[in-house]
Amino acid sequence: MILRKTKIVCSIGPSSNSDSIIRKLILAGMNRARFNFSHGTYKWHKNAMDKVKRISAELSVDGVEGRTVLCTAQNACSFGSRKNVNLRGVHAGLPIMSEQGKNDIAFCVEQNMDFIAASFVSFPDEITQIRGSLDILGSSVRSIAKIENEEGVKNIYAILKRADGSMAARGDLGVQIPPETIPLVQKSIIGKCRQAGKPVITATQMLDSMIEHPRPTSAELTDVANAVFDGEDDVIYEGLV
Repeated sequence: MILRKTKIVCSIGPSSNSDSIIRKLILAGMNRARFNFSHGTYKWHKNAMDKVKRISAELSVDGVEGRTVLCTAQNACSFGSRKNVNLRGVHAGLPIMSEQGKNDIAFCVEQNMDFIAASFVSFPDEITQIRGSLDILGSSVRSIAKIENEEGVKNIYAILKRADGSMAARGDLGVQIPPETIPLVQKSIIGKCRQAGKPVITATQMLDSMIEHPRPTSAELTDVANAVFDGEDDVIYEGLV
């Protein structure tokens, strides 16, 4: 019997928010469910969370785990909802804890979530702020620092001293730092998390072609395999929306 150490995290969205799909995901090997608060309402997420919890219990699974920017487009493209503006090498100076963020944390505590992943963590003090909010709520929910910019990469050692784990969020990293450096940065984040004894996750574009096709490409399979070989604790699949 082969023990799989790297866990599978699946993002739950409208296309996967049904009893039959969630059941199939769990039976296929999903270890943890992810809920992205950038989309949907608390009511929608609670409904989805309740489904995951209920079906997990049925299957006896051990654990499941407003600003406006005006700009001129330089090429023809389509914009989706809730996109942000990236300034490479520039820290926006925005607080990590917005009012919406505080509401999100309170909702996660109410729903007894296992982890909270904080976006664009740049400095260890930001994790301290999140931990402070959790302490006020009397919660032991663990924090995951999403490394998505140059400051986060530079401060990873200090961040890991405060955070319970880290995520190499390759999507935004690819616009915040030169894309050719992403593979080395990913390996560096994994290595430093292992050195610190903290869990590490890789996200973005894993098996991405399977959104449209029944089989992944050889390059995608290699991508996932390399993350596992490097010692990844979890890999996130985001195309299930």
